[in-house]
Amino acid sequence: MKKLLAVFGLLAMLSGLVVEPASAFANGDPVTYTQTITTPANPAGNFSGSSGLDTWGIAVDDGKVYGISHLVPAVSPFKIEITCQEVSSGATCTDGTWPLTVNDYAAASYHPYFLIDDLHHMWIIARDGTHPNWNYYGLCIDLTNTASPICGNVNFATIDATTLGMNLNSFRTSQAIVNGTKLYQIMPTTSPNLPIIYCFDTATQLACPSQPYRISQSSLTHTSGTDGYWVFKLVDERIYGVYGSKIVCFDTTTAAECSGSWPVAETWGTYTFRQYAEGPNSTVSENGLTYFLPYLESNGDVSGVCYSKAATDEWVCRDNSGTLIATPSGINSAIPAGVNEHCVASAITNYNGNVGMTRTPCTQSTSLGEPINFGTRAYINVFSDFVPGTWNGNNYAFERGQIKCFDFASNSACAGFSNELTEMNIPYTLFQDPNNPTCIWANGDSGTGQTQNFDAYSGGTCGESGSRILASSYIEGGSTCAPTSYGTLTINSPTDYATAKVTLVDASGQTLGIAQQTFNGSREVDLSGLTIPHTAGHLPQFIVELKDGNGDLINSAIEMSLSWEGSYDSSCVANGQTAVASSGGNGGGGGGGGNNSGEITSDDEITVDKGDLSILTVETDVNNPTWSITGGANKAKFKITSDGKLRFKKTVPVGDYVVKVKAKHGSTVATQTITVHVVDNGDPVVPGDEVKINMVHF
Repeated sequence: MKKLLAVFGLLAMLSGLVVEPASAFANGDPVTYTQTITTPANPAGNFSGSSGLDTWGIAVDDGKVYGISHLVPAVSPFKIEITCQEVSSGATCTDGTWPLTVNDYAAASYHPYFLIDDLHHMWIIARDGTHPNWNYYGLCIDLTNTASPICGNVNFATIDATTLGMNLNSFRTSQAIVNGTKLYQIMPTTSPNLPIIYCFDTATQLACPSQPYRISQSSLTHTSGTDGYWVFKLVDERIYGVYGSKIVCFDTTTAAECSGSWPVAETWGTYTFRQYAEGPNSTVSENGLTYFLPYLESNGDVSGVCYSKAATDEWVCRDNSGTLIATPSGINSAIPAGVNEHCVASAITNYNGNVGMTRTPCTQSTSLGEPINFGTRAYINVFSDFVPGTWNGNNYAFERGQIKCFDFASNSACAGFSNELTEMNIPYTLFQDPNNPTCIWANGDSGTGQTQNFDAYSGGTCGESGSRILASSYIEGGSTCAPTSYGTLTINSPTDYATAKVTLVDASGQTLGIAQQTFNGSREVDLSGLTIPHTAGHLPQFIVELKDGNGDLINSAIEMSLSWEGSYDSSCVANGQTAVASSGGNGGGGGGGGNNSGEITSDDEITVDKGDLSILTVETDVNNPTWSITGGANKAKFKITSDGKLRFKKTVPVGDYVVKVKAKHGSTVATQTITVHVVDNGDPVVPGDEVKINMVHF
């Protein structure tokens, strides 16, 4: 076995740059592009489960769905309760003690969000102490070790609640927000009467530089709505919120207030509202029920924000500077801003002996969670009506929810999309699946469907018709990289299926009128003779259906290659795409039998010290190869570029990592299994050692 002879491209520690070899093509030359991508298996299409606790934010990691109870104790004894369900079934996880209780800490927010890193560590801003003295921690919880779960606790802020004017229950009106590797905690204060934002960076495991941050422009007065700080939301890279009469904006990229005219004054009305079916009606200001959507351009870029005004049943949109812009005319019919949703509900009376539990006519209230944007679409969950139901054997008034979707490109409700959050009481939050971006998760207060997922285009269950694969995930955005025609679509793996077919739909998931195509014996579909959209922003989707011998749908990860013709530009090969001289035909990207053998000539076993920023350049005798990762126990942790540079996607702990790579051109194929040993300064690998290496990821 060849060992320790690999060629490394060492990077500057601060720049993180790779010097790419000069291209053999000039911009504009006709080329055939090829890209290979692995699409993970879909979550269980019938996932509809209950965690048993009233969880708020959720996250998906390593085949599991995690949540944290938002019923946070205000005073000691503190605890954090974490739920875990299997993505494959919705059942409670069995590899540990679940729900998991972490004692001596409480989530800093009554509405907790969290993130999970590549080591399966959950990070949350937690607190301890007794009012008026609170300590904020970046708390690390090891989800793989429920017996001893705390893996770090960084005290990054100490709060004098009396000086800041926070009362004992201020955490109930606080808001937790996650963006990238950073956790934010927004707290109301009265001295001065301004929001204060605490920030912890999980990448450095330190407080964010110069935090806490103040939104200090102009004079602001906080007026709580139904629960005050639910109205602070993350939209793209910005945190928007309502503070008194004003819309405020904080830019997470600059760690400062948004530039321009922010905060902006707004006029708010009042209306009668009942937050819970069992509760009394209240007259509230509409600013406590505002929800936000990103303003999306035709290419999916976020260029502003839109927010609802319930009392006047209207949406208002502003650009990134805070200047008023035209509100899309179709937005209010797609997502009503007002509380009157045009639906019909029966009166709910005398439930559990409570004669006062009556709710008619049907009404809509606020969205509690943050919006999700995907392409030119924006999604939000809203209350829609109250319906009779049962929970834990008792009669109950369910506050049913819906997912609303608005497409900025069509200025209308998303075509073909419909979703009622059945069996979910009080919809809370949405979460985009990190492995399947067209699959969105919803979470609520309770119900047998407390947690569920849905397809972003149909609103049905994820993967119900096969794997939805976007051509835009293969082809770089913008008109420069748009294809002039398509070549082949090839299944590289799996190969153990009985039949494979693909349905082609447009960018919004609607039919193209093209008959379903069948993959041939070489696992290819020839796309060249089909009329398929190829302009930027309108690239098609492929719904790939693999079936076994019984005709049942196979839910599996799928590695596919797509080839297309286009004009060369270096920006079009930025993420692993390859380019070869165009032959004037269908181009490369094929697969199947009749392959010739090539050889990968670089080393198949290497050792990397945790201090290196290193890239292994994989070498082969295959001419102009298309590189891909095809297997290995740790393949999900690696990525390979168009010129054979193999890198980790993220930092990893000390250990051994195995990946299989493939070089292919035409019918010539070479494969190699590579083992990467990550060590600590040359010392032997210690199982469980979590010393990280800083390998550049992209």
